[in-house]
Amino acid sequence: MDLSGDGIKIGAKLFQQAAWIYEHLLSAVSQLPAGEATTDFCKETLTMNSNLCLAQAQYLFFKKASDAGMAPKVLARLAAQTAIYF
Repeated sequence: MDLSGDGIKIGAKLFQQAAWIYEHLLSAVSQLPAGEATTDFCKETLTMNSNLCLAQAQYLFFKKASDAGMAPKVLARLAAQTAIYF
């Protein structure tokens, strides 16, 4: 995906939507009887995928702030949150 122009905003939005979908799948799968869900739909896998999407979205916000020349203090906070998600 091209990250110039509105590409970063669109990419971050899509990653956030993907994270929401994983959270939705997690709530749907949790209602299944034990043993019905496959390993790709287990709680840990869905949570990891959701967090990975949030990490990617947070990275794009960091990149946008860095490209805009934001203050180092702001960049440090964004980088710290990105590291937590990863």
